[in-house]
Amino acid sequence: MMPSTSATGPSGWGRVQQIPASITKNTLAAMRALHGDRAENRAATNHIHQRDPLRAAAAIATVASGNQRNAPSRSLAGAVVQAERMLWRLIPFLILIPLRCLAQDTHPSKFFAGGGPGLALLSGGGGSAVSAAGGSLSSYSASAGLLVHAFGGVHLNEYFSIQGAWNWNRNALQFSAAATSGAAFQQSRTSSQNNSGADLVVYFKPRNSRIRPFITGGLNLMRISSDADPITVSVGTAPTLPRPRFTASQAGLRVAAGADFMLLPRGWGVRYAFHEITQRNPIGRQLSPQVGGPLMNFQHLFGVVRYFR
Repeated sequence: MMPSTSATGPSGWGRVQQIPASITKNTLAAMRALHGDRAENRAATNHIHQRDPLRAAAAIATVASGNQRNAPSRSLAGAVVQAERMLWRLIPFLILIPLRCLAQDTHPSKFFAGGGPGLALLSGGGGSAVSAAGGSLSSYSASAGLLVHAFGGVHLNEYFSIQGAWNWNRNALQFSAAATSGAAFQQSRTSSQNNSGADLVVYFKPRNSRIRPFITGGLNLMRISSDADPITVSVGTAPTLPRPRFTASQAGLRVAAGADFMLLPRGWGVRYAFHEITQRNPIGRQLSPQVGGPLMNFQHLFGVVRYFR
């Protein structure tokens, strides 16, 4: 075995140690067990063979995330936190202004409600950690799932409304992790999310229009629960496994765009909306290394809507 060597930069930081050849075979086995013989895995193994720790670390991080475009950055998570704080400060104004508009509105159609089915897609991501002792990676992915939703609100005037909304969706999750020691696991799970929120709705057409496009924005509260399937595939001594069941509550932001198609008599119509809910990631915190960035829930909502007179 070739001995490890190190080079130390100014002030003692920036230490880079070569990777011992003894972990090469175990690293390749763990990566292939979870992700197959992909080009990224072969690249990581080649860099390890060549004693190039910096390139090996970058390649391992690429394998962990699966696709860097699907792994939200930490800067986006910080922006979500700042936006949440700003909206909480604006809540008194968001309550008083709608009440004043409602008092001045004389249109007979003031209230609306509806609901229906939909489709929900959760964002995935990956994490990695590299040190002189070796490296480890983790990732999770989510499959599309069905949802049901309901909403109701009040028209403040011809173009502004406020609404409360609820939806429930269920998705299948896939957890995986591997370490350079050769330990790896893959776990299938199910998760369900209950989302409740309040939105300001801005319409682009008055209430007597047949087609009323709109955008919405507001605050969301998510309650998530997840259970592991009975069978977990592992290689070697499995890394730290996630809890068999976990639950979490998380506040976040929600935005949407859609339209009410008021084509039926007696105030009945059809609504379509595309929702995006963003919050900090309770799923990524279950893995080791943890997956950073926010959790995003993309939803296609279909249903009926009625304007009450």
